[in-house]
Amino acid sequence: MSFTFKKVPSLLVAAALSALLVTPAAAKDVPITSCDTLATHPEDPDKVTAGVPRAKINRPEAIAACRQAVAEYPDTPRFKYQLSRVLFYDGQEKEGVERMRGAAETGYPQAEFVYGLFITNKRNFAPTDICLAERFWKASAHGGRHAATVNYVRFAEEGQFDKCGPLASKAEMKDLLAKARTAMTSYYERLLVDNLAQDLEKDQKLK
Repeated sequence: MSFTFKKVPSLLVAAALSALLVTPAAAKDVPITSCDTLATHPEDPDKVTAGVPRAKINRPEAIAACRQAVAEYPDTPRFKYQLSRVLFYDGQEKEGVERMRGAAETGYPQAEFVYGLFITNKRNFAPTDICLAERFWKASAHGGRHAATVNYVRFAEEGQFDKCGPLASKAEMKDLLAKARTAMTSYYERLLVDNLAQDLEKDQKLK
């Protein structure tokens, strides 16, 4: 019997997604600020510092620092994302979700990925249109957020994007999975993506 993605245990999926580390992009034309040191996500493909896990964030300090950074550099998407991140963690969901949408609309890959999760996880104040998640995850995947690639292909294979379009082509998804695999270091990460790729190859409805 062939091994399909639906047979992958949910714990494996969660572990693999959380372990999809990415290589930081080059620093942008703004300085590293306290918002970066206090609020960067460790898996942000455009991070300029190592990042801070959720459990170690000092939320009041991070919120203040990121509000200041957004005020000083209003055209810098990473500050918009980082502020939305810490606001959401602080329970300020309405502003956090709204700001995450704003950061996603700038084309910031990490924000696109997270906002897609807000939609699919039915977070308060997030829209319910699955096709928005499709759009943001596709853009995020092309921006180097490999967890977005995994989610995009999984949802496409399950038919959850059937009413959206145009979807990424099968060739496009294969290419994104191949790029994601090169960033993986563990057996479980590669198992997850390999099985997604195998199911994609056999899928007759995706073109």
